[in-house]
Amino acid sequence: MAALSTTIGVFPPLVERIEAIAAGMKRPISDDELNRLQATIIRGADRRAADLARAHNLRTLLIYGGAFVTAVVLAAGGGFWLGQAAAADDIQQTDERLALAFRDGPDAAAGWVKLMELNNLPGALAQCTGPRAFTDRTGRKACYLPVYVEPPTRPVPSQAAR
Repeated sequence: MAALSTTIGVFPPLVERIEAIAAGMKRPISDDELNRLQATIIRGADRRAADLARAHNLRTLLIYGGAFVTAVVLAAGGGFWLGQAAAADDIQQTDERLALAFRDGPDAAAGWVKLMELNNLPGALAQCTGPRAFTDRTGRKACYLPVYVEPPTRPVPSQAAR
């Protein structure tokens, strides 16, 4: 290269500089330079590993968070839908029972309402034991219950007063 540049007379300073760099590259690396290079590489690798770990943790957190939110929304939606379906079934059954109560006309329905207002059905059924309970000829269980058809004439004493 030196011969060519001398012959042409162009770029002699550039050629000298390239030759100096090439000569410097031929010398072996010193122990200090090698230790600094290793330390620099280790720091860079540690920094990159930490960056990757943070990115992975954030990504994992976002994925799990999204899955959790999706599960909660689906569970809430399913619960709401099941509740609506159950309520619709209850309303349908109540409508059918009311239709049965009205099958004999509004007077019969009013009679049922009066019986429900005047009587404590859970309390009466709780008394359905012992000599009041029996089985009829068809095998159905039955019970003798007091059924009130008019309101009490005097106030009923409370349980606490007894």
